[in-house]
Amino acid sequence: MRIAAALAVCAAWGMSSASEQGEKVPVEISAVRSDVIVAGRVDGVAEPEKMRLCVPGSKEAAEGMFLTCRLTVREVLKDTAEEAGRVKGGQAVTFLTPTAKAGGDEKVQAAPKAGTSQVLLLRRLEGREELYLPDVPSCRHQDDPQAVARVREAMRTDLWGWGEAVGGLQVGLAPLPKAFPLTMEVHRRRGLDGTWKVKMVRPPARIEPVVAIRNVSDKPVSVSLHPGDWSLTLRCEGPEGKEVVREVSEAPGESKPFDGDAVATIGPGQVRFLAGGGLVDESVPLSSVLGDGPWAVKAVFTAKRAEAPGPDGTSRKLATGTISSAAAAFQVKTADPNRSMKVVRPESATRKSD
Repeated sequence: MRIAAALAVCAAWGMSSASEQGEKVPVEISAVRSDVIVAGRVDGVAEPEKMRLCVPGSKEAAEGMFLTCRLTVREVLKDTAEEAGRVKGGQAVTFLTPTAKAGGDEKVQAAPKAGTSQVLLLRRLEGREELYLPDVPSCRHQDDPQAVARVREAMRTDLWGWGEAVGGLQVGLAPLPKAFPLTMEVHRRRGLDGTWKVKMVRPPARIEPVVAIRNVSDKPVSVSLHPGDWSLTLRCEGPEGKEVVREVSEAPGESKPFDGDAVATIGPGQVRFLAGGGLVDESVPLSSVLGDGPWAVKAVFTAKRAEAPGPDGTSRKLATGTISSAAAAFQVKTADPNRSMKVVRPESATRKSD
């Protein structure tokens, strides 16, 4: 009963296509990583143009096809720039975004349409005046009161469930949906003897906590994410003291020597994310059969390596210790099977049923 996943403190994301990775990025992560968040009306979209850009998260520039779009700002929800360089309401801003015509990648999001009102979570491009819209679904929303409220909520990291600081670091959880409604499933299966068997199955509850780590000190803090140097555990506590534990860690590689690139540094005040699958921004999936009632999940991160070789060959100290988040509460409730059921597609048996 383990999640086969890895853990990483993420770097910035950049020009990925709308891949499975991009589709997994929760709005909480996109809101924290964005430099500018605006709501407004898309006034124009130019024809795709080949450009050479170094997008956020990339180490070097690369060629691609981009759309140049213009938006008139109705409201600014976030801007990390100094006062003089901030976007203002009523201002027309230009942003670039990858297009589906780049290399024939049809997975890239559809182009913004002129005349539509949207909420955009944008990044700044070094050395350019245009902003950048990543090809990540959670960076684009329809401009309506519900979407604006959802993005505002996602930005409020001060309301996340942060635990006590250890070595200058805190681990926290973004708020979860208050309820996870489930529908009983009707499974029909035909045995080799030709008879059908029917049974009611309780589906697993799937929660996807966004686990964050932040530096609350006034100095950079480094941790090692080399296999075996860290662990992340999700602990769920439910009715009658029931506990479900999921460990997220990468097994030590016997032939894999320590790599300095596995050391992640978090700057003062920075918020990064702990997730599975390597250096990506995503939530940590947890799927388990949970009984009805109130539950609470907590994330526990442990860093073990105390020092690592520095760039100049000298040893540098790393943060160690166990850091826990505060608990995030949620409710599991199964619908009355007499009123709501889900029929699962019948399957024929491949072996003789009992």
